[in-house]
Amino acid sequence: MPGLQQERGGIIRHGAKMLFAYAAATVPKITVILRKAYGGAYLAMCSSDLGADFVFAWPTAEIAVMGAEGAVKILYKREIAAAKDPKAKEAELVAEYRDNFVRPTKPPKKP
Repeated sequence: MPGLQQERGGIIRHGAKMLFAYAAATVPKITVILRKAYGGAYLAMCSSDLGADFVFAWPTAEIAVMGAEGAVKILYKREIAAAKDPKAKEAELVAEYRDNFVRPTKPPKKP
């Protein structure tokens, strides 16, 4: 995680320069996601939103706003707290969330 030293060193400014360079590039942009691409990091890694011409993902890759564990803790906080076995309920919800929203090979289910 960036700290005060990195902020003083201009991490935001340098990151913005990198993002601008991706967006302004006129060469073909191809992205291959092998493992995890969450939130702002996904955008910074030349996503389709940033103008990538092709985005390929390994079948085991994870693409989402945030990791399944963090999302489940926020979205299902009350349901987990009310469960008889909170750890088991959380694990079940994480697996379900990962299958429905994080895997690139399976489209998300509509609510």
